[in-house]
Amino acid sequence: MNSAANPAPPETVVTLFGTGGAWSFGTLDNAVATAANPLFDDWGVTDSSGNELTVLYAGMAPGLLCGVFQVNVLLLPNEVPQTLRLTTAFGASNPVRVYVK
Repeated sequence: MNSAANPAPPETVVTLFGTGGAWSFGTLDNAVATAANPLFDDWGVTDSSGNELTVLYAGMAPGLLCGVFQVNVLLLPNEVPQTLRLTTAFGASNPVRVYVK
């Protein structure tokens, strides 16, 4: 788990989890996502300085209930502790604090 005591190194991947993703038709309530399933191509993540980070994957979170999504983000080489914000065509997420060495 990412925290001030356990920061991520720069240029590594962090995984953010959230709820409220738009799921494909046929997804059953209370079903478990059994595989990665990208949701959209237009997901973006920016830091508090406005820098765009690379999104490697945004979609269903395998092994978790449908409705939970994950976003794998590549941290920048000079990143310091940042507040990240996910953006989609539907709007922006709540800010997420990520600690970096």
